[in-house]
Amino acid sequence: MNDIETMVFAGVALPLREKFPGIMVSGEYTPSPASFPAVTVAEIDNSVVRRMATAGKIENASMLTYEVNIYTNRSGYKKLDAKEIMLAVDECLSGMGFVRTMCNPVPNLQDSSIYRLTARYEGYDYPEINGDDVNHRIYTN
Repeated sequence: MNDIETMVFAGVALPLREKFPGIMVSGEYTPSPASFPAVTVAEIDNSVVRRMATAGKIENASMLTYEVNIYTNRSGYKKLDAKEIMLAVDECLSGMGFVRTMCNPVPNLQDSSIYRLTARYEGYDYPEINGDDVNHRIYTN
C-alpha cells in the first residue's frame, strides 16, 4: 500500500500551526474537539488504481481521498474564521496536487455553538522509485 498520510498531514498541520497559533490539528476525526479552532485531516480512502497495475506489481498508483473538518466557535466570527482556515488548508492540499471535490458547512448537532466545515480532496499518488528514494507525485487525473 502506498502510504503518504503522515507526509500529507505534516504538509497541512505545520503551515496551519504557524499561521494560526494555538490551533489544534489532528490526524483523526473527532466529533467534539478539546479546543478551538480545530482541524482534522484524515485519509478516508486509499485504493489501487487498477488501470496502472502490471503483472509485476499490482499497486503502481493509488487513489487517495482526504477529509478535512474545521471547527470554530468564536462568537460572531465562527464562519469567517472557518473560511480563513479553509483557505489555508486549500492552499496546502492543492499545492501538493490534490483537488477539492467538496466543501460544505455541516450542522454540528452535538453543539450548535460550533461552526463546522467539511471538505474532501482527491488525488492519484504515482510513486517514483529511484534506488532507495521514493518521490510521491500527486496527480488529479
